[in-house]
Amino acid sequence: MNAQAISFARFTVDSLSGGCSLRDTLDALASEGSTDGVRKTAVSVRTLVERGWTFPEACLAQNVFRGQVWKRLLGDPGQTGRIQNAFELALSVHEATSALRSGMLAALPYPVTMLALLFGATLWLFVSGIPLFSASGLIGSPEIVIGMKRGVLEALVFLAVSSAGAVVAITRKASRISGKSGFWTRLETLSGAGLCFEDCLSIAARDWSGRTRGAGIGAGCARTGAEDAISVCESFSGLYERTVLAAARETGEYAQAFRSLAQRQRRQAGQDFSALQKVTEPVITAITGITILILVSTVFIPLILQGGALV
Repeated sequence: MNAQAISFARFTVDSLSGGCSLRDTLDALASEGSTDGVRKTAVSVRTLVERGWTFPEACLAQNVFRGQVWKRLLGDPGQTGRIQNAFELALSVHEATSALRSGMLAALPYPVTMLALLFGATLWLFVSGIPLFSASGLIGSPEIVIGMKRGVLEALVFLAVSSAGAVVAITRKASRISGKSGFWTRLETLSGAGLCFEDCLSIAARDWSGRTRGAGIGAGCARTGAEDAISVCESFSGLYERTVLAAARETGEYAQAFRSLAQRQRRQAGQDFSALQKVTEPVITAITGITILILVSTVFIPLILQGGALV
């Protein structure tokens, strides 16, 4: 998401929550926005609103709001009463994306660095190392040279395949951690805006699955089947979540339940990212160790034996 759009949305949500009118909010952003881009956006939006455009239409006409998330959340011009809700939901999407990015940055530097160094060293051995050993007379037989190159090639293939698999698995796990946190945060945001229990589930499920594009915030259950909402919800739910949701549905206190579940999941996401980082290190160590064993058995041991024979 564009940083200027996030700044615009965050200020708008805070201002409207504090009781300010939309006009006062736009005036404040136009005169004292955090950046020149935010001020220009506010001036443009204000001008279009004064000409009779709805606020969502005016926002979508700006370059900073051209992303798919904004089109999906502000795409129904008739839902002008959902401005604050749409921005809050967009901010929750941004927070979930930021959490995923932070988790990935914490989990990936070590494995990526280690695997890149090992891949570079192995590739050098295949391209330059073995020919250099052969030219210097350390390897006497052409058959041994061919065997060494075959061994290095096997190490390269194993390293590439296993590394790609590890990175994909880590990415999927991090994405799921972020997804669970983002889903419950969406429910918290939607319930805080006053939507009913079923609409909260339906809209959050639709937004996360991405199956429906271009629908506004007020679409409700009619645009996403109850089965889809329940399916998505269950994929992010354990026994505790299902128990709390069942009780909330019976008592009608679902806003408090969503808030509690969102807070719990945010804490859990931090723990899960930390656990993912701890699991990543032994996996990368194992890949590195196996690759080195392949190189030792196919290159370095024959090289040592050849050196001993020459002596």
